[in-house]
Amino acid sequence: MGGHDISTKADFTNVQYKKRLFNMSYPTITVPFLLLFLVAAVGISGCSGTNKPADMPPLHPVTLTFKQEGEPLADAVVMLIDVDAGRENTGRWDGRWGPMGHTDASGTVEIFTNATWKGAPAGKYKIVLTKTEREPSQFAQPPTDSPDYERWAAQTAGEVRHTYSVIEQIYSSADTTPLEIEVQPKGRTQQTFEAGKKVRERVVPIDPRRL
Repeated sequence: MGGHDISTKADFTNVQYKKRLFNMSYPTITVPFLLLFLVAAVGISGCSGTNKPADMPPLHPVTLTFKQEGEPLADAVVMLIDVDAGRENTGRWDGRWGPMGHTDASGTVEIFTNATWKGAPAGKYKIVLTKTEREPSQFAQPPTDSPDYERWAAQTAGEVRHTYSVIEQIYSSADTTPLEIEVQPKGRTQQTFEAGKKVRERVVPIDPRRL
């Protein structure tokens, strides 16, 4: 259980997508927080009636399970990064076909493309994992209708609470992750992975404009 500082950067492989995503003034944030915000859309938009783009490749069901020291890895963000990210018409993470998901209590995740359509394009992928935990507040939260709620909100607004990664740093980048998978063009792709040892490494906030 280390105490080392790390700077987690999502492996967005397409420069133009970086510019589109971060072409505004943002506060300094941690990338895992941004990813959790994006993945939150899976449960909401996954059942929507949004039409698939005409040029989207066929999607194939993908179910993955992750364990850490033999125990289910719950609440982790999972991204599939196409190993052929520099080529055209692949399922790369470039803002178009981004296969990703969020593990449940059993460490299992159903992959969605663009947080909307179930499955991922066939091909070989690197698997990027992130999971963070934030220090609890020193102030107990009162009920929202309590007269003490506004005072609590003011107290916690300026409170410094560090964020820690509980997955080893190597899994947070497509350049270093040892996890790979090939999504098959027929049937469901299912696989179980071991995601290293349990750690506690402080996440250093980064400015997303520098990604």
